[in-house]
Amino acid sequence: MMRVLVVEDDKELNQFIRTALKREGFAADSAPNGKAALELARDTEYDVILLDVMMPELGGLSVLKELRKKGDPAAILMVTSQGSEHDKLAGLNSGADDYIVKPFLVSELIARIRAVLRRRDPAPSAGATLLKQGDVQLDLLKHSAEVKGKPVELTKKEFELLECFMRHPGEMLTQSVLESRVWGMEFAPDSNTVEVHVNHLRDKISTGKRPLIVTLRGVGYRFEP
Repeated sequence: MMRVLVVEDDKELNQFIRTALKREGFAADSAPNGKAALELARDTEYDVILLDVMMPELGGLSVLKELRKKGDPAAILMVTSQGSEHDKLAGLNSGADDYIVKPFLVSELIARIRAVLRRRDPAPSAGATLLKQGDVQLDLLKHSAEVKGKPVELTKKEFELLECFMRHPGEMLTQSVLESRVWGMEFAPDSNTVEVHVNHLRDKISTGKRPLIVTLRGVGYRFEP
């Protein structure tokens, strides 16, 4: 699941954008200002950063320059109410991938996000679309799964869960991490949504030996291919 950081000091607009992104299948985090954006980008790898230009204290252009200085690979889309050519050129020359001017349609924003992602990874090779860990193989392009060469039918969320596990073999993934990466949200503390999906997935990819997904009670889950 693609992860987007929304950097916008207008709380209502920030929430509106994140809600729209989640409806389109993106995971979305929020930063209310430039300082918070830099802290989040330091600890989390984002595919796209929506960066408001006009923010108090640390403006969008300053954040952009700092991100590029540190080598952040995220696609950066500048968001502003100023549509002058000077502002656009300043952002693009500082490392932004695209620009969108307020007010904008949600459909245009989503289209621009997908466009910058395509430009950054226009044609993945066949190898890049295949994940293989032990007896389990995922074809990200065909959205298919195999265990020991035999096809396994997975739901959309089961597929995304397995992809997440296969990208982090041997690592302990907490429930909150899985909620964020697969569902793009956090559930109530007493929710068993993740547990139910993991149990179904574990049964479907079983090889008849030991379980490939180990539950660490009170901690999380680990994929052991």
